[in-house]
Amino acid sequence: MPTAHPNFSHQAQPTVRNGQRAAWILGLTSLTLLAALAAYLSPLQPDILALQFTFDQASFQAILEAWKPEGVLRYRSHLPIDYGLLLCYGAFGYVLASKTALFTKFSPLTERLLLWVMPLAALCDAVENSLHWRFTSGLQQADSALYLVAGTSAALKCALLGVFVVSVLVALARPAAARA
Repeated sequence: MPTAHPNFSHQAQPTVRNGQRAAWILGLTSLTLLAALAAYLSPLQPDILALQFTFDQASFQAILEAWKPEGVLRYRSHLPIDYGLLLCYGAFGYVLASKTALFTKFSPLTERLLLWVMPLAALCDAVENSLHWRFTSGLQQADSALYLVAGTSAALKCALLGVFVVSVLVALARPAAARA
């Protein structure tokens, strides 16, 4: 009868999570893109946060009028790069939650939920960007309800980003042995 090799165990081994490198790359790429876009859009007054948090057509159009055609063109030209940003930060959050041990300090349910926070924020950002592309195209008027959808998407995106940042801070502050 063959004997088992002492280095082989039939017990399940804990999953090694080694996504730190990918998380760093995606995180730093996200921060770089965010900083570059913030600098590029900084001349716009009112700033883009004002545009993102409009929930009706009149408020949205008032900001576009304040920006004049040059500002609207600047805003529209940033949108393709913003899609790259949302892909990066969505992937960053997913990798950080699934390929590192950071969130293992939380309950398994919380850990699974945090896996989808940044991808969901990125999806909200994509909805917002797509609607803003349409609203700034000048081709046709959009249904007024879509402005509410865009503003709500932006608000939800920001809330989800906030949840993720707070979760990271809590996880970093929590002792390693704590598993709720």
